[in-house]
Amino acid sequence: VRHEIKCIHGAKDSLKQVLMETFATLSTSEVTCLLSKPDIALTNAKDKTTMLPKVEQMDTHVKWVLREMTEEEEEDGAAEEEEVNQEAVEQPPPSAVSPADVTGGDFGTD
Repeated sequence: VRHEIKCIHGAKDSLKQVLMETFATLSTSEVTCLLSKPDIALTNAKDKTTMLPKVEQMDTHVKWVLREMTEEEEEDGAAEEEEVNQEAVEQPPPSAVSPADVTGGDFGTD
């Protein structure tokens, strides 16, 4: 679990579950919209104007990083596949090698 909710100022622990159920299924945009509403009070009111936009920026950044990682993995996989294919082209399959190739052939002796 990458989060911790601590109830303060006498709030009941049952509030933890309510918060988790409320926010667990929301998208970043939905969370930002919900938290920006006037009925949501913050200890520091400026956080609505300074921190909420950072949530959207972080979401965009994380998605970009994940997309870059995925593309790199796909490129690495394609490069490995190309290397394997190239090796297969350079080496004939075992059935293409005749016994004469292995034994040296007859070299014109009768």
